[in-house]
Amino acid sequence: MQAQFSIPQHAIKAVAYAMAVKDIRYYLNGMLIQHNGQETRLIATDGHRLHACIVKHKDAELLPEIIEAIMPDSLVKTILKAKPGRYGSKEIAFTIEGTRIQADLFDGTSASATAIDGKFPDYHRVIPTEFSGVVAQYNPEYLIDAELGAQAWLESGKATPCFCHNGDSAGGIALDGFVAIVMPRRADAALNAPDAAFKLYPAKAEPQAIAEEQQSCK
Repeated sequence: MQAQFSIPQHAIKAVAYAMAVKDIRYYLNGMLIQHNGQETRLIATDGHRLHACIVKHKDAELLPEIIEAIMPDSLVKTILKAKPGRYGSKEIAFTIEGTRIQADLFDGTSASATAIDGKFPDYHRVIPTEFSGVVAQYNPEYLIDAELGAQAWLESGKATPCFCHNGDSAGGIALDGFVAIVMPRRADAALNAPDAAFKLYPAKAEPQAIAEEQQSCK
Protein backbone atom coordinates (compact mmCIF):
# COMPACT_ATOMS: atom_id res chain seq x y z
CA MET A 1 0.00 0.00 0.00
CA GLN A 2 1.30 3.45 -0.91
CA ALA A 3 0.85 6.59 1.16
CA GLN A 4 1.64 10.19 0.24
CA PHE A 5 1.59 13.07 2.71
CA SER A 6 3.50 16.19 3.72
CA ILE A 7 5.13 17.06 7.05
CA PRO A 8 6.63 20.41 8.11
CA GLN A 9 10.41 20.21 8.38
CA HIS A 10 10.29 21.76 11.85
CA ALA A 11 8.16 18.82 13.09
CA ILE A 12 10.89 16.38 12.07
CA LYS A 13 13.49 18.56 13.76
CA ALA A 14 11.48 18.74 16.99
CA VAL A 15 11.28 14.96 17.26
CA ALA A 16 14.82 14.21 16.07
CA TYR A 17 16.37 15.52 19.31
CA ALA A 18 15.38 12.28 21.07
CA MET A 19 16.78 9.86 18.46
CA ALA A 20 19.41 7.42 19.67
CA VAL A 21 22.93 7.61 18.25
CA LYS A 22 24.75 4.39 17.33
CA ASP A 23 22.62 2.35 19.72
CA ILE A 24 22.93 -1.44 19.47
CA ARG A 25 19.14 -1.42 19.43
CA TYR A 26 19.32 -0.32 15.79
CA TYR A 27 15.61 0.49 15.54
CA LEU A 28 16.11 3.36 18.03
CA ASN A 29 18.54 5.06 15.64
CA GLY A 30 15.61 6.09 13.49
CA MET A 31 12.26 7.87 13.69
CA LEU A 32 8.95 6.04 13.66
CA ILE A 33 6.36 7.28 11.18
CA GLN A 34 2.71 6.34 11.71
CA HIS A 35 0.21 7.47 9.09
CA ASN A 36 -3.53 6.81 8.94
CA GLY A 37 -4.55 9.30 6.27
CA GLN A 38 -5.91 11.97 8.60
CA GLU A 39 -2.78 12.36 10.71
CA THR A 40 0.90 11.50 10.76
CA ARG A 41 2.75 10.77 13.97
CA LEU A 42 6.50 11.03 14.41
CA ILE A 43 8.16 9.37 17.41
CA ALA A 44 11.80 9.08 18.49
CA THR A 45 13.34 7.69 21.67
CA ASP A 46 16.71 6.57 22.96
CA GLY A 47 15.26 4.70 25.91
CA HIS A 48 15.79 7.60 28.34
CA ARG A 49 13.61 10.26 26.72
CA LEU A 50 11.00 10.46 23.97
CA HIS A 51 9.77 13.15 21.60
CA ALA A 52 6.57 12.76 19.60
CA CYS A 53 4.28 14.93 17.50
CA ILE A 54 1.02 14.66 15.60
CA VAL A 55 0.59 16.43 12.25
CA LYS A 56 -3.03 16.75 11.12
CA HIS A 57 -4.05 16.49 7.45
CA LYS A 58 -7.19 18.49 6.75
CA ASP A 59 -9.96 17.07 4.55
CA ALA A 60 -8.22 13.69 4.36
CA GLU A 61 -9.86 10.30 4.73
CA LEU A 62 -8.89 7.48 7.05
CA LEU A 63 -6.95 4.64 5.50
CA PRO A 64 -8.09 1.05 5.96
CA GLU A 65 -4.81 0.31 7.74
CA ILE A 66 -2.13 2.27 9.59
CA ILE A 67 1.12 2.61 7.70
CA GLU A 68 4.23 2.35 9.86
CA ALA A 69 7.88 2.78 8.92
CA ILE A 70 11.05 3.55 10.86
CA MET A 71 12.92 6.26 8.98
CA PRO A 72 16.71 5.80 9.29
CA ASP A 73 18.85 8.58 10.72
CA SER A 74 20.63 9.08 7.40
CA LEU A 75 17.39 10.22 5.76
CA VAL A 76 16.43 12.32 8.79
CA LYS A 77 19.77 14.16 8.62
CA THR A 78 19.38 14.75 4.89
CA ILE A 79 15.93 16.24 5.42
CA LEU A 80 17.11 18.51 8.23
CA LYS A 81 20.01 19.81 6.12
CA ALA A 82 17.63 20.88 3.32
CA LYS A 83 17.20 24.66 3.08
CA PRO A 84 13.73 25.93 2.19
CA GLY A 85 13.42 28.92 -0.09
CA ARG A 86 12.58 32.26 1.45
CA TYR A 87 8.97 32.15 0.31
CA GLY A 88 8.67 28.48 -0.58
CA SER A 89 6.95 25.64 1.23
CA LYS A 90 8.45 24.44 4.49
CA GLU A 91 6.93 20.99 4.13
CA ILE A 92 8.57 17.76 3.07
CA ALA A 93 6.49 15.54 0.79
CA PHE A 94 6.76 11.86 1.70
CA THR A 95 5.93 8.75 -0.25
CA ILE A 96 5.97 5.42 1.56
CA GLU A 97 5.50 2.22 -0.38
CA GLY A 98 6.43 -1.05 1.19
CA THR A 99 9.79 -0.60 2.89
CA ARG A 100 10.80 2.37 0.74
CA ILE A 101 10.61 5.93 2.10
CA GLN A 102 11.05 8.85 -0.28
CA ALA A 103 11.27 12.50 0.73
CA ASP A 104 10.93 15.31 -1.82
CA LEU A 105 13.20 18.18 -0.80
CA PHE A 106 12.83 21.92 -1.32
CA ASP A 107 15.24 22.18 -4.25
CA GLY A 108 13.27 19.75 -6.40
CA THR A 109 15.50 16.78 -5.59
CA SER A 110 14.49 13.76 -3.56
CA ALA A 111 16.14 11.44 -1.08
CA SER A 112 15.11 7.92 -0.26
CA ALA A 113 16.01 5.09 2.08
CA THR A 114 14.89 1.66 3.15
CA ALA A 115 12.89 1.61 6.36
CA ILE A 116 14.64 0.05 9.36
CA ASP A 117 13.45 -3.49 9.92
CA GLY A 118 12.63 -3.73 13.61
CA LYS A 119 9.97 -3.43 16.30
CA PHE A 120 9.71 0.10 17.67
CA PRO A 121 8.86 0.37 21.42
CA ASP A 122 5.27 0.96 22.46
CA TYR A 123 5.53 4.69 23.09
CA HIS A 124 1.97 4.93 24.46
CA ARG A 125 3.07 3.37 27.76
CA VAL A 126 5.76 6.00 28.34
CA ILE A 127 3.61 9.11 27.93
CA PRO A 128 1.86 9.95 31.23
CA THR A 129 -1.74 11.12 31.37
CA GLU A 130 -0.84 13.90 33.83
CA PHE A 131 2.09 15.42 35.72
CA SER A 132 2.14 15.49 39.52
CA GLY A 133 4.51 18.44 39.89
CA VAL A 134 6.65 16.51 42.40
CA VAL A 135 10.24 17.64 41.85
CA ALA A 136 12.70 15.10 40.47
CA GLN A 137 16.25 14.92 39.11
CA TYR A 138 16.81 14.79 35.34
CA ASN A 139 19.74 14.65 32.97
CA PRO A 140 20.29 18.36 32.14
CA GLU A 141 21.20 17.56 28.53
CA TYR A 142 17.83 15.91 28.06
CA LEU A 143 16.08 18.96 29.53
CA ILE A 144 17.91 21.20 27.07
CA ASP A 145 16.93 18.96 24.14
CA ALA A 146 13.32 18.89 25.35
CA GLU A 147 13.21 22.68 25.26
CA LEU A 148 14.94 22.83 21.88
CA GLY A 149 12.45 20.33 20.53
CA ALA A 150 9.54 22.39 21.84
CA GLN A 151 11.02 25.56 20.35
CA ALA A 152 11.42 23.83 16.99
CA TRP A 153 7.79 22.70 17.14
CA LEU A 154 6.66 26.24 17.96
CA GLU A 155 9.10 27.69 15.40
CA SER A 156 10.29 30.13 18.03
CA GLY A 157 13.77 30.16 19.50
CA LYS A 158 12.57 32.55 22.20
CA ALA A 159 9.81 30.30 23.56
CA THR A 160 10.29 29.11 27.15
CA PRO A 161 7.96 26.11 27.54
CA CYS A 162 7.39 24.82 31.04
CA PHE A 163 8.95 21.47 31.97
CA CYS A 164 6.58 19.58 34.27
CA HIS A 165 8.11 17.42 37.01
CA ASN A 166 6.48 14.12 37.87
CA GLY A 167 8.29 12.55 40.81
CA ASP A 168 9.48 8.99 40.14
CA SER A 169 7.59 8.91 36.84
CA ALA A 170 8.48 10.54 33.54
CA GLY A 171 8.21 14.32 33.38
CA GLY A 172 8.12 16.46 30.29
CA ILE A 173 6.91 19.31 28.14
CA ALA A 174 3.42 19.05 26.68
CA LEU A 175 2.22 21.32 23.90
CA ASP A 176 -0.63 21.12 21.43
CA GLY A 177 0.44 18.26 19.14
CA PHE A 178 3.90 17.79 20.67
CA VAL A 179 5.35 16.12 23.74
CA ALA A 180 8.89 15.70 25.08
CA ILE A 181 9.17 13.06 27.80
CA VAL A 182 12.21 12.57 30.05
CA MET A 183 12.73 9.77 32.57
CA PRO A 184 13.98 10.89 36.01
CA ARG A 185 17.36 9.77 37.27
CA ARG A 186 18.55 8.77 40.69
CA ALA A 187 20.75 11.32 42.44
CA ASP A 188 22.56 9.55 45.28
CA ALA A 189 24.30 12.70 46.56
CA ALA A 190 21.24 14.95 46.42
CA LEU A 191 21.19 15.48 50.22
CA ASN A 192 24.89 16.16 50.66
CA ALA A 193 25.59 19.64 52.07
CA PRO A 194 28.21 21.87 50.41
CA ASP A 195 31.68 21.81 51.96
CA ALA A 196 31.69 24.27 54.87
CA ALA A 197 34.92 25.80 53.53
CA PHE A 198 32.92 27.52 50.79
CA LYS A 199 31.27 29.70 53.45
CA LEU A 200 34.69 31.08 54.54
CA TYR A 201 37.23 33.31 52.84
CA PRO A 202 40.57 31.66 51.95
CA ALA A 203 43.04 31.78 54.82
CA LYS A 204 45.94 34.26 54.71
CA ALA A 205 48.98 34.88 56.87
CA GLU A 206 48.71 37.53 59.57
CA PRO A 207 50.76 40.74 58.95
CA GLN A 208 52.82 40.14 62.14
CA ALA A 209 53.80 36.62 61.01
CA ILE A 210 54.92 37.96 57.62
CA ALA A 211 57.05 40.65 59.26
CA GLU A 212 58.73 38.14 61.57
CA GLU A 213 59.49 35.82 58.63
CA GLN A 214 61.05 38.69 56.65
CA GLN A 215 63.17 39.69 59.65
CA SER A 216 64.50 36.15 60.08
CA CYS A 217 65.67 36.09 56.45
CA LYS A 218 68.00 39.10 56.93
